[in-house]
Amino acid sequence: MSATPATDPFAGMSLAEIRSTAYAHTGEGARTKKVRGTLAQYGETMSIDLGFSRDLACGGSFTTLDHGKGQIHVDTKVAYIKRETAAWRTYLMGVPKAQADAMTDRYADHWVKVAADDERAKSISFLCRLGHPRFMLDKSEEPHIKRGADSVADKQPAITLTYPGKKGVTVTDYIAAEGRAYLLKRTETKAGQVQAEFTYWDIEAPTPLYAPPADEVIPFE
Repeated sequence: MSATPATDPFAGMSLAEIRSTAYAHTGEGARTKKVRGTLAQYGETMSIDLGFSRDLACGGSFTTLDHGKGQIHVDTKVAYIKRETAAWRTYLMGVPKAQADAMTDRYADHWVKVAADDERAKSISFLCRLGHPRFMLDKSEEPHIKRGADSVADKQPAITLTYPGKKGVTVTDYIAAEGRAYLLKRTETKAGQVQAEFTYWDIEAPTPLYAPPADEVIPFE
């Protein structure tokens, strides 16, 4: 049974137009949303669970199997980051041991605050770019997009588009076939291995995000 309605909601649109519309609706069009998923980075897999609110704040958690958990809250001016001990030790790899130990003792399991454009924030706050998924698209050339079988993503009927992505990966987009054409899911595979997978959900649902209380925040020196 087809996952999409009998009448194709994308009739008359090219596959490139469908993809562009979905990414725009989900990024700039939907100011509130949540994203969960995984990405392979530096030889390990990171799991993320993020929310995006109307005041352009981004917040949530990130976890790596071997190197602990963390939380972030980022707005246009400030980034707050909280890491477990293991996550701090990973972040401080290459720093002299005595200095790394002192920093870990001071900051582990506490919120630290830095300017949003500070290089120390960018090492993790880049995850907030997922709120505007078009950054993942390779703009160097228009890919050869194929439409695949109808499917379901997050319990919603979807069409699938498959095309070559950056760094040799194959991208599959799951785009809502009912209602507004949101990007519901994006997967990246290479040599049969999943490199990244993101699901967009609670799109346009209320997503309140709150910065940590001031008395729980330590300046990052």
